[in-house]
Amino acid sequence: MPQAKYSGVDLKKYASFKHTRASVKLKNQEALAVQQLDAWLGNIDKEANQFNLELIADIASFCQSFFIYGSAEERKQSIDTVQTEVLLPYAQGDRAVLAALLESVDHRIVKSTKFSRRLRKICNSFFFVVEKIQIRWSSSAKV
Repeated sequence: MPQAKYSGVDLKKYASFKHTRASVKLKNQEALAVQQLDAWLGNIDKEANQFNLELIADIASFCQSFFIYGSAEERKQSIDTVQTEVLLPYAQGDRAVLAALLESVDHRIVKSTKFSRRLRKICNSFFFVVEKIQIRWSSSAKV
């Protein structure tokens, strides 16, 4: 993540810096989602779960709730990228089949709302602050 201050200058007030920082957040989110889904799906047999609609709906719901940063178009693009990368082995590597499977489970996918995304951002900020406080307490206790 690019630093917000450089030589005492606050870079957050520049639009190009905001755009760069937001794109880095989106790419980090995509990589983290793929990593978590790969860890979760690591023990699941791909051959036995070909065309498993419950699995596909769960992964699609996870992607909907996971992506909270960016505009609606950016989130949709990230969701599509991650879903394609992770679910393609469960659709015999065929994108058309995957699109048909996702369309068939669309009514079972839990969509994220603006409220749920904001709540998630607030929780992330809160837990980040709590983690920083714990780190300071543990480092001061060692002295």
